Amino acid sequence: MRRADYYWSLLTQKESVKEMRVLGCQSYISDLWKNTNTKLHERLWQQEKKSAIVTTICDVVKLLGYGISVCLTLVLVFYGKIGLNVFAATVSAVSSMQNTTRNFMEMMGEVPEMLDLANNYYRFMELREEADGVLKTNGRYREISLKHISFAYPDSKVKALCNVDLEIHAGEKIAIVGENGSGKTTLSKIILGAYPADSGDILWNGVPYSQISRNSFYRYISIVPQDYVKYYLTLRENVGISQVENMDEDEKIWKVLKQGDMDVFSSLEEQLGSEYGGRELSGGQWQKMAIARGLFRDSELIVLDEPTSALDPMIETEILENFLKLSAGKTALIISHRIGICHLMDRVLVMKQGELVESGSHEELLQQNGEYARLYRAQADWYQ
Repeated sequence: MRRADYYWSLLTQKESVKEMRVLGCQSYISDLWKNTNTKLHERLWQQEKKSAIVTTICDVVKLLGYGISVCLTLVLVFYGKIGLNVFAATVSAVSSMQNTTRNFMEMMGEVPEMLDLANNYYRFMELREEADGVLKTNGRYREISLKHISFAYPDSKVKALCNVDLEIHAGEKIAIVGENGSGKTTLSKIILGAYPADSGDILWNGVPYSQISRNSFYRYISIVPQDYVKYYLTLRENVGISQVENMDEDEKIWKVLKQGDMDVFSSLEEQLGSEYGGRELSGGQWQKMAIARGLFRDSELIVLDEPTSALDPMIETEILENFLKLSAGKTALIISHRIGICHLMDRVLVMKQGELVESGSHEELLQQNGEYARLYRAQADWYQ
């Protein structure tokens, strides 16, 4: 059923319809939905047919039993063994007993389904819970340390991270670069505690992350994820939702919109998204909105994961330069496969096949003539 719902969403959501219309694959997806839907209804029909057969048998037995009971009672009345009042009471009692028995049998028929649900429930409850510490943090920190961190995604034999050692000091501006699949985004999620490491330790001011309260930890962190959300809300809400208690600060909202090259609106109450009759934004504009939202939040650490992948490299550099100015005094991590901004960063971390292979400034890494230098030469034409 979930698979059928997924295929239907592909056929009805505008994001996928645009691509399928150009590629001409609507018929293929439509056939997948039809075939899945047919199999689904065949399964449901088999279940309903089985239930109908059992119900019919029960009804036949019920009618036979009822008829036999009435005939027997009439015989007793005919021979004067019972009166008409007892006859009426007997018929009513038999009918009530049969209805109760029918309800009982129907409930018994639901037992297998309930057992399946209970089995799923207990399997879920037996899953290991994420640990949450009790120590509170005020957001101020000296460093984040990763010691011998390794991580693999479920059912994967290849490690996404392998024995990574890293220290991030307060106020640093760090770029994490590498080719697609090198482990950049996974590393950022490990740093933020979104994924538990398979091995190794993550320390916040020397305290293991597992001992720190997650809510107090996230209170001082901001993030612009690669798969950012499009909020079909007002402009004010789109920016202020990252820190709801400050949503009424108009001046601050306009400031981050301007610095994110999004000061093209006349009112903070303007509705965004055509779904509700509002203003539709391009992919790049939605991405800029996500950046503005991340900057609006008061935080000690801000993480940008491929924040400008939908933008032109030159516009990307301009926006990130403004971001670095605004984030002065904060710790900033920028994850990207582009390296145009790296010359402005305090440190560049280079990931390759899940390993941290190089670390240093832009100039130092160019002199090493290693992986970073190779990436830089491959992308140099983008920024000329």
